[in-house]
Amino acid sequence: RTPMNSILGFTDLLKEPETSNEKQQKYIDVIQKSGTRLLNIINDIVD
Repeated sequence: RTPMNSILGFTDLLKEPETSNEKQQKYIDVIQKSGTRLLNIINDIVD
């Protein structure tokens, strides 16, 4: 629901030993996009 939930959830999935390289790349993309969204939210609050 929130960028932080996404970041935490997908980092947990990355810890799973059976996660394929393809899935790892998808998860990393989601984490990166969520991090960007979270940064934008924080910047909007600070500004």
